[in-house]
Amino acid sequence: MEIHNIEKKSGVLVKYCQDLKNKNSILEAEHDKLKREKAKLLEKNQAAKTKIEKMISQLNSLEGS
Repeated sequence: MEIHNIEKKSGVLVKYCQDLKNKNSILEAEHDKLKREKAKLLEKNQAAKTKIEKMISQLNSLEGS
């Protein structure tokens, strides 16, 4: 009887570990996706900043004319 309980509990633990591994894999994939999205957004942000700085510079040069 004792061995049966131990086998049953170990089976539950093995399934729990498998579930955790699957969830971890999903989370790692999502993390990688979010890192790529962040990098793209940072690039877009920098491009927008450069464009705005250029427009401000052009406006300042027009103002000085």
